[in-house]
Amino acid sequence: MCFAGNPRPVKERGERNIPTYRAKGIAEHERKRRIEAELLVLSETLGDQGYTEDKIAEKVREVRRALEAQSAAAELPARSF
Repeated sequence: MCFAGNPRPVKERGERNIPTYRAKGIAEHERKRRIEAELLVLSETLGDQGYTEDKIAEKVREVRRALEAQSAAAELPARSF
């Protein structure tokens, strides 16, 4: 919202003024945190099921690669041509 005499837009209630580069960094951190949380749950579940540490580590690596690829693909910008 801009008012006459006020060149800067007035922020609506609840809007945050975060520079774009910081917002991207925060989003990247959140993405990584969600992946690690899912991997932790997977690791604990496999441990409870009696898998060995080696098998757990192998499965976690596989799932991490898949989740990171899936997450990266979802964040690709759409082409405008």
